[in-house]
Amino acid sequence: MTSPPWIDLRVDELALEGFSPGDARRVALTMERELNVLMTRRAKALARGGAQPLHVESLSPPPLNVAPGAPPAAIGKAAARAIAGALEQPQNGGRGGAR
Repeated sequence: MTSPPWIDLRVDELALEGFSPGDARRVALTMERELNVLMTRRAKALARGGAQPLHVESLSPPPLNVAPGAPPAAIGKAAARAIAGALEQPQNGGRGGAR
């Protein structure tokens, strides 16, 4: 019997400069929720055989592309999508580069 796929994603540091404490919390909470959604999808794809396992020690996602004055929720979602997208890049262990 095989164990179900699981994902262990740890963010050691999240630097949010120029945000009020309340906005920074909203960015972080939204990012956490969106990453949960995106990583759950990846785990389900792993279970179906539609994704390759990967191990990444560190990750540098690309800069965020958000409009000036974007609300904290939009910034949090953009950050989560940037992280998830960076995981899919071959140089980070994704798509064919999984190990």
